[in-house]
Amino acid sequence: MFLGRKRKFLFISVLFSVTGFFYGCAFDDTLMTGTAEKKSFLTLNESGTFRIMQLTDLHLTSNGTLIHDWQTLRWIEEAVTEYRPDIVELTGDAVAGPAAQRNKALLALANLFEKHEIDWAYTFGNHDGEHAADGTWAGKEGKQHDLLKYCPAAADTIDKNKVKTVFYGDNATQNLEIFILLKGYKHSLLCRSDAETADTDAMGVGNYVIEVKDKSGKTVFTLFHMDSHGKYMSTRSATKKDRTATPMSGMPG
Repeated sequence: MFLGRKRKFLFISVLFSVTGFFYGCAFDDTLMTGTAEKKSFLTLNESGTFRIMQLTDLHLTSNGTLIHDWQTLRWIEEAVTEYRPDIVELTGDAVAGPAAQRNKALLALANLFEKHEIDWAYTFGNHDGEHAADGTWAGKEGKQHDLLKYCPAAADTIDKNKVKTVFYGDNATQNLEIFILLKGYKHSLLCRSDAETADTDAMGVGNYVIEVKDKSGKTVFTLFHMDSHGKYMSTRSATKKDRTATPMSGMPG
């Protein structure tokens, strides 16, 4: 009986040690302050190629203090270390949940990319800004946006004579909190000027176009980022009742 209790005590001790190890391995969630310079384009790497890593629906809710989030962040760090992508694309629902937890998770993710000096793009899904800082749930805030107003480079990609491009975005006010949170991260392509960040009409969606150029400055291709609830609509289909009939386009989220 004594040996049985001893083994049970030893098992519990090991269990608490392992649990404590995971909970003690939180990633850095220090806020990087300041305003980073907005990037208008990226360039091919030295070998003349461009490697994209796509991460979607991570649904992080902590800075690594929860075991599943710690494992996810650790896997991401191992992947970017091994493959050295030129850009990481977060295509929706990178984080989720109440704002305090969401922000810690997002800062842990941002600091990971900053540490490895990897550019990263963030296209919002419906969960990224679902809770405001005051804890309230955002729900859906449908807004129309003219892509060409905020992303002039899109004019080279879209035939604006045929299509009036607008957006129907979610969580406009709550996504503004994410824009402000990421202002100091130089490798985040979500960076905007103070004037753009203050424009709440632009906050419903993480809309931006990034051109990739070769050494001569010629545009090789364009990365077109669009909120997961964004839609192309012809000018004739811009009424509210026609929105559901138009196909979704852009990055999945």
